[in-house]
Amino acid sequence: MTTASPSAERPLAAPFPRPPRLGVLRAEAIRFWSLRSNRVQMLVFAGIVPVSVLLLSLSLRSQAAELPAGATPPPLSGTALVDSVLWAQLLLGVCSARFATAEFSTGQLGLAALAVPRRWPLVAGKAAVLAATAAGIGALSVALGLVVGWLMLPPAGIEIVLSPSRAASLVALSAGYLAGIAVVCLAIGYLVRNALLGVVLPLVLLTIGPAMLESTGLPWVIHAAGFLPSIAGRVAISAFANPAGLDGVAGSLVLAAWAIGSAALAAAVLRARDAS
Repeated sequence: MTTASPSAERPLAAPFPRPPRLGVLRAEAIRFWSLRSNRVQMLVFAGIVPVSVLLLSLSLRSQAAELPAGATPPPLSGTALVDSVLWAQLLLGVCSARFATAEFSTGQLGLAALAVPRRWPLVAGKAAVLAATAAGIGALSVALGLVVGWLMLPPAGIEIVLSPSRAASLVALSAGYLAGIAVVCLAIGYLVRNALLGVVLPLVLLTIGPAMLESTGLPWVIHAAGFLPSIAGRVAISAFANPAGLDGVAGSLVLAAWAIGSAALAAAVLRARDAS
């Protein structure tokens, strides 16, 4: 009579256990913040809006000082203080795309795929970390920019047309805008898998691409350009008119659709290519 050994009764453990979803988020956060280049880029990203507002304020104060006695400087729209968000997004877009392409060039994606058998958490984890980073730092940057404006301009007699509620709205909307742009550019990095293209394509999408479409003079092309992520999303935080006639709410929804759709496409392509 034979008896089964204790080891035969125990089920074999999976060689690569699936980590919890919070574990994926933690791993992606560590991967992002452990790189010195990312920390430096985020520091620069955080300073773009406050420094831009400081320079704008100094310029306006200088112009106000040259006005004749008794003349009143023209009021300044509150959105003018956050226009530099549209410059800050360029650095954010490049950093986001490179966060994805770096895994292909270093081979880290293959190791991550072994630890996380399903592909969508790889993209979702990176997207969540980047969106939270962009939103958090972006909100802080815009808030500091508004504070700089309030400290510099009203004492010089320059009125800022901005209520406290609108200021809070601009901070929140700018955070959401930057989070959406970060996810879109991350998806571009996953789709192209090339470090050079990962830098060039976000810049084209956010800058010269829309300008080239609008320069064609074709009404339907100009109308379509209004649905590009940056052109649609910026309506909520700037005074720029949208070629498609979108308002702030519609533009924000279009940007959200771009972010969700591009991330889903990146996850689908990653799965189809089997993370190779």
